[in-house]
Amino acid sequence: MKRLICGLTVLMMLWASAAADGIFRVAVDENDLSICPELDEAWRNILLMGSDNRGKNLTDGRADSLMVCSIHRETGEVRLLSLARDMYIPIPNARFSDKINTAFRYGGPYLQIKAVNETLKLNIAEYVVINFYGFCDVIDRLGGVEIELSRSEAIYINNAMAEVRRYGDAEPKRLTNGAG
Repeated sequence: MKRLICGLTVLMMLWASAAADGIFRVAVDENDLSICPELDEAWRNILLMGSDNRGKNLTDGRADSLMVCSIHRETGEVRLLSLARDMYIPIPNARFSDKINTAFRYGGPYLQIKAVNETLKLNIAEYVVINFYGFCDVIDRLGGVEIELSRSEAIYINNAMAEVRRYGDAEPKRLTNGAG
């Protein structure tokens, strides 16, 4: 019995490791998103995803931020629903459950949409993904944000940027305390 338990434990650890490394992938056809057809078609639902990915490939990582943006086609009314990333759900097309944000890791945006549609009975067919670099670009395009930093705060933040530099896909900006 001990051998069986040890063997199962090792298999579970190997599977968890493979899933974490992105080896395990769930294929989802973009035409099979579990769309709920009974919903009011006046509302256009779009899944907004903020990925924890730091590279150029936006389909890697987890969707650490999930929001449903609903736009009324006639009135222009906009509604936003923020989803808790730690909701534990059955992962579509897989034989296990996990946090809702890991659907993105296991199968990209289409699996994430399918997971949200099945969990909330929605009709999402469109999505937007942004990662850390994209978020910085959006802020820059909107005119940026100026904040005053002490010398120690600037040093701390610049040291934290070492992680970003390791990925090599983007060049982070260097912060100063206003004194150059």
